[in-house]
Amino acid sequence: MNKLQKYNQRLFSIIGTVVLILLLTFGTKLLIDLFDRPTYTDNSLIPQEELDSLKKDNLRNQVISLEGLQLLDSISGTYVIPVSHKNLDESISRDQAILGIMKSELADYSYYGGGSYNNLILFNFSDSSSRILLDERVSINQYTVLKSKNKKLIVLSGWNKDTNNDGKLNSGDFRQYYLYNHKTSDLVKIKNDKYIIHRHEYLRDLEQLIFYVTDKESEIEDIEKRPDYIVSYSFENNSLTPLIDLATLNKVQQIIDN
Repeated sequence: MNKLQKYNQRLFSIIGTVVLILLLTFGTKLLIDLFDRPTYTDNSLIPQEELDSLKKDNLRNQVISLEGLQLLDSISGTYVIPVSHKNLDESISRDQAILGIMKSELADYSYYGGGSYNNLILFNFSDSSSRILLDERVSINQYTVLKSKNKKLIVLSGWNKDTNNDGKLNSGDFRQYYLYNHKTSDLVKIKNDKYIIHRHEYLRDLEQLIFYVTDKESEIEDIEKRPDYIVSYSFENNSLTPLIDLATLNKVQQIIDN
């Protein structure tokens, strides 16, 4: 009996030691993951109420940053410089010189995204002139420069209205699209109250701007199951028109129904 008790004691001791080692290993890993977890910074535009409060005290907690340099028109020497913002940990005076806090990282990129951009500057090297493209607060989701034989365009999308009433301009809001035509120097908001736009494409040979969309007014409740469509943009009317007519779509539907 003594031998059996001693055996059981040794067995329980070994099992206890193994369990303790496993618990210590798991606990150490948990602590490492907890302290080593990457932090996420919400760099969306601050709520309007907070902005108004800062303005009363002559303070700011967001500063602009120039993030790139991209050719738009080689003839006039016009380049696109996207403007982003950085959220400060502590507010600073609005009287502080902007060049003392601005960050500049100029490089040659063809695409920008991420949602922390809020304006574009068009800089002309021939006469050192600058144009601020947007005259309203917009949290830019992305922009692209599109060039063909007769057109030089900038298509940008972003959030200019707090449509979900959370106090911020970010991906939770309805996305607005803008189009800048360098030939006419016109910037327009693309008229659209019917479609959820997913992406766009430029057919350079035809100089035609195409959007891939989902109908917001679809009777299908599940957004993921709503059909997708292709629409073309009219530069003359600033409107979106289905590329394939309804009669053709109905005929294809009849084919799969049979």
